[in-house]
Amino acid sequence: VCFNKLGLNRNCSRCEKCIRTMLDLHILGKLESFKVFDQSVPLWEAMESVKLVTFFETYEQALKEPIDAQLNLAIRRMIRREFERITRLENAERYRRHVDEEFSKMQKGLANALHHYSLLQENYDNLLKEYKEVVENRPLKRGVRAVRHVMRMLRAGRKIHPGQNTRNP
Repeated sequence: VCFNKLGLNRNCSRCEKCIRTMLDLHILGKLESFKVFDQSVPLWEAMESVKLVTFFETYEQALKEPIDAQLNLAIRRMIRREFERITRLENAERYRRHVDEEFSKMQKGLANALHHYSLLQENYDNLLKEYKEVVENRPLKRGVRAVRHVMRMLRAGRKIHPGQNTRNP
């Protein structure tokens, strides 16, 4: 029955297909008659190694049969592991879809922000250029300095006499 046959007359006795077949044979009381399965490890212990469960109906039906407690518990753990695995896969898929959607939004937002940044940089460069042109061509530059000096003196409360150099009395 196994996909992973160890030889002509041997099954791996660890894959889900072997476990499922061994379980059916165990319930019928015929497992010991089939030497193609490795029975050195108890069936309930072999179930712990099953990574993927496909036919839940087989296991659910087995739970309705009169089986020993260890086997019943092993079947329930195997089913629970599979449901947890499926849940993790579904959550991962949901998260991946969410990230994909959000990434495209973030990518568009970033492209928009970069575009606006380049426009702001261009506007800043133009304004700086215009300011420098105005400053370089301003004829009253020295007059503005003098007015500022006089304003500082007035704020300080000093008397200003026209025509008199207030810096060197």
